[in-house]
Amino acid sequence: MDANTASDLVILYDKECPFCDAYIRYNRFREQFPDAKIVNAREDCEYRRAAEARGMDINEGMVVFLGGEIFHGADAMNTLSLITTGSALFNKAVSAVLSNRAVARAVYPLLNAGRKIALFLLGRKQIQTAPDDTL
Repeated sequence: MDANTASDLVILYDKECPFCDAYIRYNRFREQFPDAKIVNAREDCEYRRAAEARGMDINEGMVVFLGGEIFHGADAMNTLSLITTGSALFNKAVSAVLSNRAVARAVYPLLNAGRKIALFLLGRKQIQTAPDDTL
């Protein structure tokens, strides 16, 4: 995987989750990071392997690669809320909740539970993680 610079942004998320997908579509992080890479975690890729190698379970949260650092779950959402412009109503609402790290960590388990319920109701499976030797 290429080393990230401070201007690189990669978001690894579950494209089949309606909440995750809407968050990525409506978030305005592209205003500051027009070359951001948005990666579907359901596909085998270097970013998924890098996250899993660090013990990050993609079913427990999205992963953000930014400036050589990797953020997972609540910390990923917190990071995105801090780098996103608050000009749109959606971004203002999300930022109000998730820009505070402690609040993001308190709220994130509820968001993740909602994701799991939505996937179940839509008949979609959790992301299957592979043993280390198969990815």
